[in-house]
Amino acid sequence: HTKTQHNTMLPPKHLYSAAIINKHSKPQAVHVVYRSEGQDDIVEKQIIKPNEHHVFTQKTFTRPDDTASYTYAIENIEVPEFHEIKGPFVEGPTKLKAFELIGDDKEGSVSIKESNEVRVWQ
Repeated sequence: HTKTQHNTMLPPKHLYSAAIINKHSKPQAVHVVYRSEGQDDIVEKQIIKPNEHHVFTQKTFTRPDDTASYTYAIENIEVPEFHEIKGPFVEGPTKLKAFELIGDDKEGSVSIKESNEVRVWQ
């Protein structure tokens, strides 16, 4: 009698790049943390002016003993001192997703939310 092993491999909930649109009236500093197992995190920082956007692009690396290219996944998106959102942001491997910075000037608050804007991000 042999036992059958059922390994259901779910796709990784990885987001590889993100477009951040600043819909706030002030420039905002955004920090995006990229993570991949066995590698140091990469933190990319960008100041995004009002009504502008920045694409945090896909990051890859190779291992010395391997010819394959591996990809970092975005672990979290942060506007320091205001708001931070942590992944997973998606249900399966996703090339790019858009987010918006919104907030209240009087309160000085800033928050990050998913964007429904559809366009070619570059």
